[in-house]
Amino acid sequence: MALGNSRSVVLATLGKPDPTKETDYTYTRGACKIFINFDDKTDLVESIIVIGVSPKYTVRGVTSGSTKAEVRKVFGAPERSYSYKKSGVDCWYYPSRNISFSFKGGKVASFSVCECRY
Repeated sequence: MALGNSRSVVLATLGKPDPTKETDYTYTRGACKIFINFDDKTDLVESIIVIGVSPKYTVRGVTSGSTKAEVRKVFGAPERSYSYKKSGVDCWYYPSRNISFSFKGGKVASFSVCECRY
């Protein structure tokens, strides 16, 4: 799965999506949800969001459950970061790489591959 893939590539790779109106395509894989959105003009993959634990879905070896140290080792210091004290969530953004990570309890809770506009 990659940014710029067509709907036919997504369907061939992941199969028929779950019936939902949350995003263009949603897939449930055990305790993991994958959300895929397509660009309105080009109809190509615009964003991929993975929430939940699944070692099958990774970005350069980083997946849900990876630590901040593991993310930093692969991607370096975040280019932008935000901390939400009420929820205990930290977000690290790498706009130059089109990747972002959300951490809960110091571990990746979700990650997305999209054009980061933050």
